[in-house]
Parts: sequence; structure tokens; C-alpha cells
Amino acid sequence: MSENARPIVIENLKLAPWQINIDHFLGLTISALTAKYRDLTFLVSFGVQLLMYGLVVIIPLAAKPVKYRWFIQTNPITYIIETFRLSFLGKGVFSVSALGYTSFCTLFILFAGIIILIK
Repeated sequence: MSENARPIVIENLKLAPWQINIDHFLGLTISALTAKYRDLTFLVSFGVQLLMYGLVVIIPLAAKPVKYRWFIQTNPITYIIETFRLSFLGKGVFSVSALGYTSFCTLFILFAGIIILIK
């Protein structure tokens, strides 16, 4: 192992529950809406394809143009991916306030999904 390589530590997987929660809560909300509005399925599939270009999975946030970073940072998944990149590769962005934003979005999506599902 080279001097610059960092070993993968299991403790760095603590952010996985946040990713799982966001996925489940978004799935709950979208399922409730598509059950009521059948044509929403087409819009959701198009929106997912469109937003995949804005994620920082392949190109890190630091490599994105500055004028578009604010838009990319509105996606709560961006901070989870950047924190994983920092913990595994040693390069990335970490911010406690950004993870707070992710937590807020997770709870908002949960409650919105519950309210929509009840109606």
C-alpha cells in the first residue's frame, strides 16, 4: 500500500442510514403521488434522468463550475457523496451544516410523504 493511500474504515459507513432514509422517504412520497396521478410516472422517470447529470458521483463538486455549484448543493445527496469521497479517497468536501441540511431534507420528505399517503 502506498504512503498516500488511506485504508477503508468501516466507521466511515455511518452516513449510509441517511442515504437509505432519503431513498425510502422519496419512494414513499412518489409512490403516493403516482398512485393518485398515473401520468406522474412519466414525469418522475424524466426527472430522475435529468437530475442524474447534476449529481457529483463521477465529477467531484470542486471540479464543477462555480456558477453552477449553488444548484448542485441544493441536492441533499451531494453532501453524502462528497463525505464518502472524503472518507475513502481523502479528497472531498465535508461540512457539518451541510449534513444538517441533509437531515432537514430527510425529515421534510418523510413528513410530506406521510401527509400525502394519508390523504
